[in-house]
Amino acid sequence: MKKIVLMTFLALALTYPTSVLATSDYTFDTLRGANFFEGHYWYGNEADAEISAKAAEAMHLNVIRINARLNSLAIDETDETFVTNLVQVIQTFASHHEKVIIVLGGYVGYDVACGNYGSFVDVQTRATKVINALKNNPAIFAWEIMNEAISGNSQNCDPAQITKAVNAMYTLVHTLAPAAPTTVSEAFYWWKLGAWKNISTFASFHWYPFSEITSSPVTDAQITKLTSDLTDAIVHAKDQVAPLPLVVGEFGVQSPAVVNAEDQAKVYQAMYDVFKKENVGVILWTASVHDASGDYSVILPDGSLKPAGKIVQQAYTYLPIPGDFNGDKHINIIDFVLFMNYWWMNNLEKADFNHDGKINAIDYTIFMNMWNESR
Repeated sequence: MKKIVLMTFLALALTYPTSVLATSDYTFDTLRGANFFEGHYWYGNEADAEISAKAAEAMHLNVIRINARLNSLAIDETDETFVTNLVQVIQTFASHHEKVIIVLGGYVGYDVACGNYGSFVDVQTRATKVINALKNNPAIFAWEIMNEAISGNSQNCDPAQITKAVNAMYTLVHTLAPAAPTTVSEAFYWWKLGAWKNISTFASFHWYPFSEITSSPVTDAQITKLTSDLTDAIVHAKDQVAPLPLVVGEFGVQSPAVVNAEDQAKVYQAMYDVFKKENVGVILWTASVHDASGDYSVILPDGSLKPAGKIVQQAYTYLPIPGDFNGDKHINIIDFVLFMNYWWMNNLEKADFNHDGKINAIDYTIFMNMWNESR
């Protein structure tokens, strides 16, 4: 009897389109992300992460990109506290079904400090502690070796120093976490992405409509130009990095500094239309409470969605609801039975909601909360 019941449960489970991100899949439907960029060492704190995580969940997002500033030029903090706080932030996002890309930030040159950043030599010890602390954490989606390596840093640092630093950090990550996906991002200059193909699992490209969108009101002609320019950049970037998958790791527009909230939403709609057509995974800039880069965020300080955030939410409304295992757009007793079956089978992909590598009472509580919230 037990075997018959199990086979029935498995047959039902086959109809469930999994909401867990596969590390080999970087398409529009499967990599739905936001950047979290706060003041404290750029990765913020647990309280702000909780607000952003809930907002990201409301927008149906499943990947959060966090830039961890490894150098100590701005804030003096012990390595141990730095790592502890970062782990807490990551686990906060994991508890809301979101995996994390860690950007190893705060360095540019290999043994020469550039601008406000340190060198690889300066941050190597802290980077080692961060990687060792997180290398077996199932919430980690990937390691980004450097943000906007050549395109964002060559004005302050010798490109040869940058290249040497990137390769040194990649070697460190690959030595300590050899199976982990890696990437190196570049902005605007799609032709620079090819330099990192041999050390990347996927390519990460950043694009902002700085020349296309300069103020409100945003006209239809501006949206047409944005659509054309963004499509052209993505197509060229794909060609440059093939056969690697391409992810747009940053994009956005400031509001109210550049455009009003309604025009920010209009720009987001145009960009998401392009992303869906080109079928690329995307990570918006940002879903932050106190966005350290300015007013790019698509959420308000209390976590409620700006009009642009609602555009993001609508872009993914056709996707499965977390906890709706049989895909009928409801969470009910059938899903409860399936959850208990996954727990019994130790099916981490389906029932490890907080991505801690085990299924237990915490995951049960998360499922029950999702069920209650859906009523």
